Amino acid sequence: LLTLKKESIDMILQSGELLRNVVNDILDYSKLVSGNHVVEIQRTNLQDVLSTVLFSFETSAKLKGITLKTQFDERVPAFFKTDGRRVQQILFNLISNAIKFSPEGETVFLGATLNYQSCTPRASALHPSLRLYVQDHGEGIEENNFDKIFEPFQQASVQTERLYGGTGLGLSITKKLVKALGASIVVESRVGFYAKFIVDFPLDEIMTPSGEYKFLDFDLCNPKIQERNYAVDFICSSQPTVRKVTKIFQYFNIKLYVHSSLSIKSFQSASDEKFKEMDYTAVFLIDEAKFDIEEYNRLLSLARGKTVTLTFGRNNSAGCNVSQKHFRSLEQMIPAAFMLDLDESVMKFSSIKHVPSKTTLTTKFEELRVLVAEDNLVNQKVIGRMLSRIGIGTVRIVDNGKKAVETEANEPFDVVLMDREMPIMDGVEACRKIQSREEPNRHPRARIIFLTAHVTCDMKEECMDAGAIAFLTKPCKVDEVRKCLRDLK
Repeated sequence: LLTLKKESIDMILQSGELLRNVVNDILDYSKLVSGNHVVEIQRTNLQDVLSTVLFSFETSAKLKGITLKTQFDERVPAFFKTDGRRVQQILFNLISNAIKFSPEGETVFLGATLNYQSCTPRASALHPSLRLYVQDHGEGIEENNFDKIFEPFQQASVQTERLYGGTGLGLSITKKLVKALGASIVVESRVGFYAKFIVDFPLDEIMTPSGEYKFLDFDLCNPKIQERNYAVDFICSSQPTVRKVTKIFQYFNIKLYVHSSLSIKSFQSASDEKFKEMDYTAVFLIDEAKFDIEEYNRLLSLARGKTVTLTFGRNNSAGCNVSQKHFRSLEQMIPAAFMLDLDESVMKFSSIKHVPSKTTLTTKFEELRVLVAEDNLVNQKVIGRMLSRIGIGTVRIVDNGKKAVETEANEPFDVVLMDREMPIMDGVEACRKIQSREEPNRHPRARIIFLTAHVTCDMKEECMDAGAIAFLTKPCKVDEVRKCLRDLK
């Protein structure tokens, strides 16, 4: 009986997810066909676009056993002119398909590079295109189906439709969006091995962080021309990460000293003498998994000059409390964007005396305090039972955004699960108000996770811009909620 109940529940969940995807596809397609879509070409932070997309798929990829990897060229600019929300939607559709058609245990790649021989008409030796690509390692696509898959309500084969379902609108929507941005899309595939979708965006000029436009033949994509008066002590023991970061620093001509730990012994190297010079800015870039507060304090006591502490890792734990800037993932950063953040951090924090915080998010589910903001009674019960199954110790439920803001201000919570559409005050406004609250000595602000049925890229971006740190879509599964909460530790 229990097995039959589980199968029935699984079928209900799968049917609900399929229905949600069908509705979203039809709404998007109808807007594009009717000409009601709006394209806004403006200054776009490419890193923000890619980070939002990658974050959206972390949970679904891991649940299926798919690894998401990035391949970002050092020449790719941090800013360019396009409609960032439409680029997100294009990548969202392509990665969604890649995960769907890849078998368990495979890898999906998202890449960015410059291409000097693209199918974009304006690309040339001096004005390359920005190439973004998504590659899966599934069954591949027959060459005679390359055109067919971009037609509305069409899939590569009847077998594909039976196995994977869907409306057959995703790629049709993608092609229309690509055309609206003045870009082009092509497919490469080897049946039985992979399928690769390549999108080339026009890139006649790029935008610097200050808002100035420079032509690419000025070689702005090569920041070796910048003078830097610091070196970086990189504390990490993962060899793939070390190799990738070392390559980036070599390209940008920045001295990098690699250490396997924060111990004093690990620093007995070429960096040791510089480390003790008065005019030397010691920049620590520390893997949160290698952070040790005692060793860190010993190193600080040796540094005679300025120090800047940066950390990286997905869990936001340990060293994040002494870090002046935290990078969630170095592998998922465009090298040029990473360098801009690094330069900015050194300039901003090298003259600041940093006082470590002792506030951390508890590492046990039973100690977590969760506030749920949800107006629907059925959803309240479902979410409450989910959190109970996970083992959350304290759960409070309110039915509108105003109550969420007031409750969060008066009581300490680790996390707020926030619905988007609620009476009196919606979730986005409530999120902004919570983020703007000054942190008194009583308790720090809670972290906000949106839990909503609204799943478009525009709505996700609005929630993240309001200050949320994660986004889950309804109907969600217990494992997705558990994974999201675990990643916050």
